[in-house]
Amino acid sequence: MLPDSASALISGLPTPLLLLDADGTLVLANQQAQELVCEIDSVRGRPLQACLPPGNALTERMEECRRSRQALPIRLDFATAGQERLHATLTHIADGTPRGCYVACLKTHGEAVKRFVMLREQLDRLDAEVARRSLAESALRDREAWLRVVLHSIADGVLTADQHLKITWMNPTAASMCGWTESEALGKPVEQVLDLVHEQTRRPAPNPLTLALRERRTTGMQDDTVLLSRDGREIAVEDSAAPIFDDRGGLAGGVIVFHDVSERRRLAREMAERAAHDSLTGLLNRAEFEARLAGALQTSGASDEVHSLMYVDLDHFKVVNDTCGHPVGDQMLREVSTVLARAVRVTDVIARLGGDEFGVLLPNCDLEAALRVCDTLLKQLGLFRFEHEGRRFRVGASIGLVLVDGSVAPAEVLMQAADTACYAAKEAGGQQVKIWQERGAAAEVRGRMVWVQRLNEALEDDAFELFLQRIEPIHPGRGRAHVEALLRLRDPDGSLIPPGTFLPAAERFRMGPAIDRWVLGSVIKRLALDPRADVELAVNFCGQSIGDRSFRNDVLRMLREAGEGCCGRLCVEVTETSVVGNLTEAATFMARLRELGVSVALDDFGAGASSFTYLRRLPIDLLKIDGQFIEGLPEDRLSGTAIRCFVEAAHIVGARTIAERVESESALEALRLLGVDLVQGYLCHRPEPWEAVWPHLPRLLAARSIS
Repeated sequence: MLPDSASALISGLPTPLLLLDADGTLVLANQQAQELVCEIDSVRGRPLQACLPPGNALTERMEECRRSRQALPIRLDFATAGQERLHATLTHIADGTPRGCYVACLKTHGEAVKRFVMLREQLDRLDAEVARRSLAESALRDREAWLRVVLHSIADGVLTADQHLKITWMNPTAASMCGWTESEALGKPVEQVLDLVHEQTRRPAPNPLTLALRERRTTGMQDDTVLLSRDGREIAVEDSAAPIFDDRGGLAGGVIVFHDVSERRRLAREMAERAAHDSLTGLLNRAEFEARLAGALQTSGASDEVHSLMYVDLDHFKVVNDTCGHPVGDQMLREVSTVLARAVRVTDVIARLGGDEFGVLLPNCDLEAALRVCDTLLKQLGLFRFEHEGRRFRVGASIGLVLVDGSVAPAEVLMQAADTACYAAKEAGGQQVKIWQERGAAAEVRGRMVWVQRLNEALEDDAFELFLQRIEPIHPGRGRAHVEALLRLRDPDGSLIPPGTFLPAAERFRMGPAIDRWVLGSVIKRLALDPRADVELAVNFCGQSIGDRSFRNDVLRMLREAGEGCCGRLCVEVTETSVVGNLTEAATFMARLRELGVSVALDDFGAGASSFTYLRRLPIDLLKIDGQFIEGLPEDRLSGTAIRCFVEAAHIVGARTIAERVESESALEALRLLGVDLVQGYLCHRPEPWEAVWPHLPRLLAARSIS
């Protein structure tokens, strides 16, 4: 163990120090260490091993330190009062005993430069004191030795230079990072030993020590600085440099302290990469793509450059997702991303915008060249087949194409224009390209965006209106009153806006589920106000709603809360075409509706290509024959034959039939002969506001039928 004088010396040093015996027990912590580390008193007299993170063996580190005679860093789980990062370096001291003792030097990262300057100044004062007081020479040498131990214990690299930028000293960490020994580096120019370059450009980076001496102030490295080690390594570094002054204020030299930040920069790059890319496909994400598009707009606006924007929507992705599950759908998206990357040019920017939608920015590409790229992409996707468990799926795409020439801004408008053109391509049958034409399409984009705002306001303000249209029995004494709730929106000038005007925008921007929730909620509230009304009231759900799991769950919850009395008077209508891509989910949903007492009607029957297949698989109570079969009666004998088949098939599965768009007496008579149960149309009743129809509805329909 060190003599008392040495222990006193440790206690008096300005650096936070811990004294350990040969077994690693904490013997002494000076005042600075106690102030720096809150819990140090609880560790005194105990092995310091307890303060190391798991997997760090103190005894092994101590033995290595003793054998190598070098200051080695160790990790401690201490927390400083200011929650700063703490460095600790272990040094072996030969104190005359067989095993010696150890000193752990504690330093906060922010104090490195300041403390080093202070230590140098203290060394100068000690040298002067030795010259003046020969009797204290031994004590001063000891003190200087301890201070040099502290300097060697710093975990950061430290270099000192004279006023001519020639190296005068370097610690072991600096020597290791630079690839020079101290003896080799002494007298060499700082720029030669500390070879700094910009990480991206590889051009020489300004040495902060040069600037510190020139401007006589503390300076720092640039954020992208890399140290080129003599042995070929590249180490990302950062920190600062400061001038050193003598006791007369003259410039004596300078010190630079630097540390390795390679791992931190790697993590920062990785985080930036993740923030800009889609985690599923590895392509750019929507935010990064829109930023690139905004940059392309700026370049095209400031020059004559012309770019092109493609909005790509897969045509048959939902079939894979619904039949094989979302994990398989994700795998298909990854494979399609590879096809996309092969089909476009190397300079093009590809992104996954969400779901099965992709964006492609074609820099310096006019419309003619962009169409060639679109054609290549469609051919590649047309040939692509996705395979899963022996099944093969065909994948096509609809593409919206927009020219980016600086005449349209901002980027959001361009994205919406491309989306609109893509939607037009999908509506036209898919596997094709639609070019956005600025005049008509721009008005369409603006119009749809206006409708989105108006529909959102109507939902928030409860501003929609419900109309009713009676559905009447074609034969006397068959069933109770039956009506259908129809949605309307009133214009500020008081006129009514038919659903055909605003529902396409609602469908395009996926607002169908929200509107259907509003309709069902309003109907349930009104039925609850009149519990005795003997009416079967029908509401319509769009295809987006039927395919939305969250919507289906909300509907079932609302109906359970409404109770049996309300459910027994409700009928939910779903169109035949809305269940094409969701047949299994739709069938399950319809069955659960019927379990709650809600009737289910299959609307627009006959409009699809596999109508009888749906009739076999879907549980229904009512079948509404599509109006295209009614309009030609009684002259259209083919329509009459189809209706007779529909009626017979409905009766086999226990469902009643409703004929839509009945507008003439002759059509009504033909439907009576064909066996249809109920009719709906302007001949029977034109839709009217709820308040005008509801009070009279049970009495009127209970007493009448069409004769």
